[in-house]
Amino acid sequence: ELMRTSCKKLATALRLFGVTAFLISALPAHAQQTAAITEHSRWKAKITEIKAVATSPSGIPMLKWTPEEIWVDGQGPVNYARIKWVVEGAYQSVSINGRQINPKADGTFDINFGFTNNEKAFKVIVQNQEGKQFEGSFKILGMGENANAGKKAQSRYRFSTGLGLTSIKYTQTNVADFNELAITVKGGVSYRLVPDKFDLSLSMFMNALVMSTSAPVNPNTGLPYKIQYLGINARVGYHVVKAPSPFRVVLNGGIYYNTSFGDIGFSNMYGPQLYPEFSYIFSNGHAALMYVKYSPALFQQKIDFSNNKEIATGFYYVFPLNPKLRMAVGFDISKLNLSTDTDAASTTTYSLSTGLSF
Repeated sequence: ELMRTSCKKLATALRLFGVTAFLISALPAHAQQTAAITEHSRWKAKITEIKAVATSPSGIPMLKWTPEEIWVDGQGPVNYARIKWVVEGAYQSVSINGRQINPKADGTFDINFGFTNNEKAFKVIVQNQEGKQFEGSFKILGMGENANAGKKAQSRYRFSTGLGLTSIKYTQTNVADFNELAITVKGGVSYRLVPDKFDLSLSMFMNALVMSTSAPVNPNTGLPYKIQYLGINARVGYHVVKAPSPFRVVLNGGIYYNTSFGDIGFSNMYGPQLYPEFSYIFSNGHAALMYVKYSPALFQQKIDFSNNKEIATGFYYVFPLNPKLRMAVGFDISKLNLSTDTDAASTTTYSLSTGLSF
């Protein structure tokens, strides 16, 4: 109960102060959550041959694709198009944009393109059994004028879930420092309020299972001390730099709530947060993402920028499993401090995470 008694005064001060609640993006808080990107739209497009070169004036006569019209999914910072191809007759090799393709026995193969602009150009090379090479350049069209007519309404919601392995280093007045290893569960929902401009989201995490601890024994229970955290974040995100640029910047702000469970720790810590997020979209549709979080706590009816705060950062790599499902893997680190006139506690966490968004 060491820190809880002193923190009751802090919790009372927090309630007196009050905060305007902003609803916001679904990315980490207390360095234990998973990345999610929220944009979603769908439209029809066509594949057009734009150039026939070299030995084949008609392009690649043995190459076909289905259907004639394809769906393009704008899921997050990239567009995705899945195309079913078939190579008729005997051949030695097939490549797309220099990447070797291995069709099935019947000559069919699927390609899932990821691209960041309003069209996608690619080159196909087929070499037949006699060694003759056929080349064709193609383009996915329809994201401009046809996109507005062919756009299909999709849900503005996006959900995320994930697991993390979290290392916790905890210090508190009159308690020996200790380390803990825990499994963290995470979840979130985001809402695309204004496409490409504003996102609302809510996310949470919890250290659900303590796997190991170096904590001293609590004399009252005969068991080692342990600490588990529950965190909730609400943010609104504004897209500062957006598509078609491959480099994206989203400025998030909002509020957070953090509390702990166990024989020691703190309760009811909350306050505002600033959360800029930077990402880069590669030509294959994958994305690298970095965020920084600064969260001062409300203390004695004012925001404490020095003694009560959390600072966190994280790095994620996001890639599509299919047009609707994306996976994120990443690493987070955070430092959280909380103190009163007589007691102080701090937590440093390192978390390896993986998650899905859909």
